[in-house]
Amino acid sequence: MKDSVRAAVDLISSSRSYASAGSEVAAVREVSLTIDGGESVAIMGPSGSGKTTLLNLIAGLDRATAGEVVVLDQSLTGLSESDLTAFRAQNLGLVFQESHLLAGLSALENVIVARLPWEKRSALEPRARDLLAVLGLETRADHPPSKLSGGERQRVGVARALLGNPALVIADEPTGNLDVAATGELLKLLEDLRRRLGLTLIVATHDAAVAETMDRTVRMSGGRVIAA
Repeated sequence: MKDSVRAAVDLISSSRSYASAGSEVAAVREVSLTIDGGESVAIMGPSGSGKTTLLNLIAGLDRATAGEVVVLDQSLTGLSESDLTAFRAQNLGLVFQESHLLAGLSALENVIVARLPWEKRSALEPRARDLLAVLGLETRADHPPSKLSGGERQRVGVARALLGNPALVIADEPTGNLDVAATGELLKLLEDLRRRLGLTLIVATHDAAVAETMDRTVRMSGGRVIAA
């Protein structure tokens, strides 16, 4: 775990607009939001409310068109694309609704492949096996995605997100494709890992049951935060 900071995320009047059919569409509008280190936060709102765009701004996958985004004491505003990539690799873990596993690789290989530009396989593999074991996948490490259930594939995605020892984990609808039982299992695992590792966890979700497991819920509508 990285050294803790008082505020893991600080958005200061952050906006993101896109040009569309000759007009400007505001996906995120003047959002000011602070998320403390070690906190778990659910981002809720209907489709099109700006949840995913907000996560992308925090992850440095998209850039604010106004305002400032500070993550783990680092302003993302002026960083180059290569610096943003390095920042994500060193500090962030990303979990998506689709696990995006590569069909030709085993679960273990899927966990480590994204970090091979940064570390040697000999260093990554023991840590990846340890993570898979913590997530209940010790006996599934050598199986391809086609031999894993939906819940198992999502847990492989969580292991991949945690392999870089991140301080902040960002998850976009991580339970959207899971049944009730698998959702419950994944949420318990995420909470256990957050407490054990001291992670900050931000989850975008439509599911009130998911939000109830978080420390705080931030609600969005029309690109704005309406409750935090």
